[in-house]
Amino acid sequence: MKQLLLLVLLFFIHLQSFSQTKVVINGKVTGKTDGKVYLLTWNGEKPVKVDSAVVSGGAFNFNKSLLLPAAYLMSLASVKSRMPVFLFPDGTPMKVSLQVDPTDGKLSDFSVTGGKTQTAYNVHYKEYKTHLDDYMKLNEVYKKAKLEKNTSVMQVQKEKMAVKEKIMADLEMKVIDNNPDNILSLFFINNKYRKDNPALVKAKLAKINSQLHSSELYKSLNK
Repeated sequence: MKQLLLLVLLFFIHLQSFSQTKVVINGKVTGKTDGKVYLLTWNGEKPVKVDSAVVSGGAFNFNKSLLLPAAYLMSLASVKSRMPVFLFPDGTPMKVSLQVDPTDGKLSDFSVTGGKTQTAYNVHYKEYKTHLDDYMKLNEVYKKAKLEKNTSVMQVQKEKMAVKEKIMADLEMKVIDNNPDNILSLFFINNKYRKDNPALVKAKLAKINSQLHSSELYKSLNK
């Protein structure tokens, strides 16, 4: 999960927006009835607060003009998260559900809906999380086998790395190929292939919809 968060933070560094667009976000929180929710972006060094909303009776909302297309993070004040909450607004009304685990006070689950970009990301994240769960299970088996000096440790390690490669390559390539008119494609091209495979970057950029050609991320990849 830390690696996924790093990819998104790198994305924020390169991505600049086209225009201000009114964004409406309606949310609810279960397991916590008050406090604040923060909407964040990234300035290249640290998260930067864009706006905040008060949680009242387990509900909150944002109604704000944001620079789009871009990616944002959402966090609950004084609540640690097991996973980053990513939002990809495009002007379509959005709904956010945040679930706080009452046993440890951490954000245990979330859902974000609204807009084509968010939908594309959600499909990717669902697949990613399934494979991540498989990876974590194999990681526990690996640690146990290593602790017990079991002869199966190398085989488990190979299986674990195969699942990780599935997460970091196959799923991201699917996003790139299926979303030529979506900023997510540029996001994954930049973070996965920019340094290691310039030929593939050039081939994938050739399929990107012209409406994204004026984005700073596209121009930086197309140098």
